[in-house]
Amino acid sequence: MTTHHTYVAIHVFLTVLATAFVVARFAAKCITANQINLTSDDALLAAALLLMYTLFAGAILAITLGNAGEHAYALTNSQLEVTAMVFWICQFPHAVALTLVRWALIVFLIRCFLTRVTLSRLRSTAYSCLGFSMA
Repeated sequence: MTTHHTYVAIHVFLTVLATAFVVARFAAKCITANQINLTSDDALLAAALLLMYTLFAGAILAITLGNAGEHAYALTNSQLEVTAMVFWICQFPHAVALTLVRWALIVFLIRCFLTRVTLSRLRSTAYSCLGFSMA
C-alpha cells in the first residue's frame, strides 16, 4: 500500500467514525424520546458534520492532485501550488466547523446545567464563551 492510499484510508476511516458518532447521537435521542426531538446543539453538530465532508473532499484533492503527505522538497512547484491552494481554501470551512462544534458543546452545557434558578453570572459566562469561541 502506498503512502497516498494510507492517507486516504485514514481520512475515510475518520470521516466514517465521525459520521457514526453523530448518527448514534441522533438515534439515541430518537430511541429514548420515541420521537424526533432535535435541539439547537444537534443542528450545530449536523452543520459541522457537513462542513467536515468538505474538508474530507479537500484533503483527498490535496493528497491525489497535490501529493500532500510527501516531503516538500520532493514535490514540483505545481504540486506545491495545488496543495497550498487546496489547504488555503479548506481553512475556512475548517475554522467554521470547529466553531460550530464549540458552540454545540456550549449550547448543550447551557441546556443541561443552566436553569432559571442558576446564577445569572454563570449564564453570562456561558454566553460570553459563545462569543469568544468565534476568535
